[in-house]
Amino acid sequence: MCLHASSHWKVYARPHAAALLRILDERPDLVRFWRTTFVPEESCAASILQSPALAGSIVEEVRDDLPWFIEWAGRRIHPEWLQEDHFGALERAAKAPPRRPDQPVIRASERDHYRKLFARKVSSREAKLLERIDEELREQPASGTPLPNRRAFGRETG
Repeated sequence: MCLHASSHWKVYARPHAAALLRILDERPDLVRFWRTTFVPEESCAASILQSPALAGSIVEEVRDDLPWFIEWAGRRIHPEWLQEDHFGALERAAKAPPRRPDQPVIRASERDHYRKLFARKVSSREAKLLERIDEELREQPASGTPLPNRRAFGRETG
């Protein structure tokens, strides 16, 4: 098995999540190993699902795409809080072309060229930014039923 790292903010398809749980159930030695590692949530799933000996053909299906727009400034250990002046970048990320499933695995430097579905670290105090996101970037469902207002979900936390 080769060790891999990935964000723990990840979206897995149901078969991939099921395979991960099955492997961990069958291999208590892997669970013991990751209990002793630093930041296991960033390496356990990525390493298992990228190991052909453990995950089989799933290795060919798993993508390391990140559907989150996250603004990292410099060499900080936490992403920035998004503010009104980030709207242009958010808009470009929301309207970028989606990555096709048949496209090869991409390098980290190319990830920003594809559509982002979520924004990370928007403060509830950024009312103007949140209003613009609601009004200009959120698509209405095909049924015509409006999406719930973001305020219905409570306050965001860091």
